[in-house]
Amino acid sequence: MKPYLSLVVPFYNEEDCAASVISDLYTALEDSGISFELIAVQNGSQDRTGQILTELEKEKRHLRILEVPQNKGFGFGVIQGLMECSGEIIGYQPGDGQIPNEAAVAIVEKMKIEGAQIGKGCRIVRNDGWIRRIITLIYNRFVWLLFRLPTKDVNSNPKLMTASAYRAIQPRSYDWFIDPEILLKARRLGLRFCEVEIVSPGRKQGRSKIGIIPVCMVFVLNLLKARFLKNDPWGINSLAPLRPVEYLHR
Repeated sequence: MKPYLSLVVPFYNEEDCAASVISDLYTALEDSGISFELIAVQNGSQDRTGQILTELEKEKRHLRILEVPQNKGFGFGVIQGLMECSGEIIGYQPGDGQIPNEAAVAIVEKMKIEGAQIGKGCRIVRNDGWIRRIITLIYNRFVWLLFRLPTKDVNSNPKLMTASAYRAIQPRSYDWFIDPEILLKARRLGLRFCEVEIVSPGRKQGRSKIGIIPVCMVFVLNLLKARFLKNDPWGINSLAPLRPVEYLHR
């Protein structure tokens, strides 16, 4: 029987938190009563992450491990996981422990109530330092000026979508640009959004793999490409807008 929710969680060198992230998230999904599958992506880790995930898979029947031998970016790991999903609602969140365990369930429920095809978290509190908060604020304002996206927090997760919305969007980004790519394509297609406010607990174990300055530069360059290039690398501007009702059901 196919699950209702398929959630992808990519891990890259997260041996310090992989076990707790999966165990706590798995418990929250089980307690929700939603039928689910949890796909943990071992995204080219060079530490004990893969071994830890493999041991967890033996204990948890709704957990699957997907091995990606070489890390080609956050988005690449997410895409590999999404291609394995079989649920009616599919999506992802990072495996760094900065997403509340109950967030995915809350988004699923709101998508049902509002008939939304895209659902996501929106951080109202984040505990990852004032520099990141300022950069995020500037970035989100920049995205608003370029695209008028209906969100105040473009890169916040979890991001969930109906299976038919996923097939229409077909994300391509191998890096962190996968977040805005999905939203920009959804906006282009006229899909309905909903958001759930979340409090990000901040990273308690391990360390961030993101270099702030290089990532910011890539983000800005990609946003400009998406806004002004007709033949952008992700196929955003080549999508013909379709009626949202066509994506309500699989």
